[in-house]
Amino acid sequence: VGHIQLPQSWGEEQGVDWTHLWNQAGLECHPAATNRRVEQLLWLKLAANCVINPLTALHQCTNGDLPTVVPNFAKLQEEILSELAAVSQRQLQESNSGCQQLTLNQQNDTVADSEADPLTTSSMLDFCTRVISDTKNNKSSMLQDILNGRKTEINYLNGYIVQKGLEFGLPTPANEGLWQRIRDHELEIERHVAPKS
Repeated sequence: VGHIQLPQSWGEEQGVDWTHLWNQAGLECHPAATNRRVEQLLWLKLAANCVINPLTALHQCTNGDLPTVVPNFAKLQEEILSELAAVSQRQLQESNSGCQQLTLNQQNDTVADSEADPLTTSSMLDFCTRVISDTKNNKSSMLQDILNGRKTEINYLNGYIVQKGLEFGLPTPANEGLWQRIRDHELEIERHVAPKS
């Protein structure tokens, strides 16, 4: 949130320094330490989306209202992220089997220390808390989809975690519950929109 991270080697083959060009354009951009770091950042982004999108859609609130509007928000958020951390760690093990643990070059990595840790429930909680605070007045894309009677991206967020959990033999009841509730909303919208014969 707030800046762009690219793999250090991005654009080398074409002789383009994308980080420099994006900074010249006024966008804060930093090289990520490794491709694995980029993968970790993608998991953090997915974590924030798996919490914020379905909960704002179900409770029809802005991002910043989540902690006060959603009953037992802290507990539910931790359950969602605990499942996501287990799935992400297993996925990273699968995709990087045999690779050494990521070592970050602290001079090149300007992201907060909590994000530099391996993907844990705690680092995901820190990231989500920051995103909710930084985007407190936003209406999530999923909330807007629900309000406008459109299909959501739930299958690619919590649905993806459920799918990977099944693949790895990891339970994901919190994510599955949110996935099912949003799917129920979508089916209800489809019933109201479907032409009557």
